[in-house]
Amino acid sequence: MNNLEVIDITSLSGTEYAYLPYTGFILNKQLLQSDSRRSIEYQKLEEKYKREFDKSLTPATPEEIEFYIKRFGFQELILEVTTGCNLRCEYCIFSGNYNVQRRHGKSNAEFKDLKKAIDYYYSQLKMNRLFNVNRRPTVAFYGGEPLLNYKAIKQCIDYIKEKYSEFDTFFTITTNGTLLNEDIMKYFIKNEVWLVFSLDGDKTTHDRNRKRKDGKGSFDEVFANIKKYQEMKKGIVFINSVYDYKTNLQDVIEFLFHHKNLANLSASMVNPYGTNYFDSFSEEDVRKFVRNYSLLQNMFFKQLKDGGYRKNPETSTLNLIVGKPAMSILLRKQIGMKTNPFFPFTGACIPGEKIFVDINGTINPCEKIGKGMTIGSSDEGLNYINIANYVNKFQIILKDCFDCKYRGLCSLCYQAFWDGNRFLKDQKNCNASISNIRDALSLFVSMSELQPHWIDAYSSDFFETIQNLELSLL
Repeated sequence: MNNLEVIDITSLSGTEYAYLPYTGFILNKQLLQSDSRRSIEYQKLEEKYKREFDKSLTPATPEEIEFYIKRFGFQELILEVTTGCNLRCEYCIFSGNYNVQRRHGKSNAEFKDLKKAIDYYYSQLKMNRLFNVNRRPTVAFYGGEPLLNYKAIKQCIDYIKEKYSEFDTFFTITTNGTLLNEDIMKYFIKNEVWLVFSLDGDKTTHDRNRKRKDGKGSFDEVFANIKKYQEMKKGIVFINSVYDYKTNLQDVIEFLFHHKNLANLSASMVNPYGTNYFDSFSEEDVRKFVRNYSLLQNMFFKQLKDGGYRKNPETSTLNLIVGKPAMSILLRKQIGMKTNPFFPFTGACIPGEKIFVDINGTINPCEKIGKGMTIGSSDEGLNYINIANYVNKFQIILKDCFDCKYRGLCSLCYQAFWDGNRFLKDQKNCNASISNIRDALSLFVSMSELQPHWIDAYSSDFFETIQNLELSLL
C-alpha cells in the first residue's frame, strides 16, 4: 500500500479507511494493509484510471466546443425577466455584498427581446436533435423577483406552447411568493409550471433575512400564498431554504415537521464566494452554529442506529442538512471519471451546457457567475471562440491541481475563480474545499457504519413520495 495514493479517512467511531481517488473505492485501511496481494490489485486498477484521468490538459478549439455543445448543451434556457425585486434579503447576491454581481435594478425585459432568446434556443434544439433525441427543453424565469414581470412570463409560455408544441417543455420559476394571486396560481397550475418558493423556515428564521424594502419580514405574505397555492394545486409545495451562522436549524426542522405539505428541495449555506456577507458574524456565532449542528448530526446518527430513519418524518430534512454533503460528494462523479473532455477535475461545466440570457440579451454560462463572462448574445447566438478562450484560460489555473490528491472530488466551478475579468485561484477556496471533502468522506463512512443502506433508503423513499402524489421531478 506504500505506493498507493489514498485519502485517509477516520470515521467517528475511530475506524480508519482509505479512499482511492481514481476508482472511488472506500476500503478498510487495516484490511488493505494486511492483504498485500489485494493492495497490488487495487494499485494496478488505480494506475489504469490515473493514466486516463491525468492526461495533459489539451487546449480546446472552437470546433471541439461546438461539437460538444451540440451533443450535451442547451440543457436549460434561463431568462432574466427583471432586475428588480420587491424584497431586500440580507444575503441576496444582488444586495451589494458580492463583488462581481450587479445591484438591484428596476428594468423589466420586453417580450420581443425574450422571444429572440427563445427562438435561438429552440432552433438549436431542432438543429441538433440527432445528437440527443431525448433532450427535453427546460425554460426557467429568473430575476430579481420574476413575478414583477409576470406579463412577459405569460407571453413567453404561451408563445412556446403555441410555436414549439412539438417539444414537451419543462417550465420552472423560483419566487419569493409575495406577488402571487389567484389568477397567477391558476395559470401556473394549468400550464404545469414548476413553482419553487424561497422559504427559510419558521417565521422568526425567515423574517431575519428575507425582508421587504421597509425592513419588515415577508413570512406572513409568503406563507399565506403557499397555503392558498397548496389548496388549489392539491399537492405538496416545493421550497428551498438558505441558512447562515445565526440560523437555528432545529427550528427549521421542527417547522417543516409540522408542515408536511412542504417539500424542501434544497437547504444550503449562503453563497460564500466573493462576498463580505460573513464578516458580520462573530466567532461566537460560528461556535454556536457548530455546536447546534453537532446536535443535529447526533440526532441523525441516532435515527440511523435505531433503525427508525425510514419512519421518522424529521429524517428527510435532517438528511438534507446533515447527510446531503456525504451523498453529493460521492455521487457527483462516478468512480472518479472526469465530467467532460476538457477538464479532468473540478465541478466546472462547459459554457453552453445551459445558457443564461440577461436582460440585455447577453448570454452567460449561468445565473451564478456574475458580470463579465460573456459567451454570446440572443442576436448572434453562442460565440464558440469566446467559450474556447474561457475553457483554455481555466485550464491554465488547473495545472497545479495535478499534485492535489483531492482533485477528483473537487466541486469548485468558475464561480469560485472568476473575479469579473479573469480567473484567479484563491488558496483559501481550495483549502475550504479540501476540508469539506474530508468532512464529507468521514461523514459518509460514519453513516455507512451505522446503516449500510441509508443512501438507497432515502432515495427510494423520496421518489416514492413524489410518485404517490403523481408529481414528476426532473
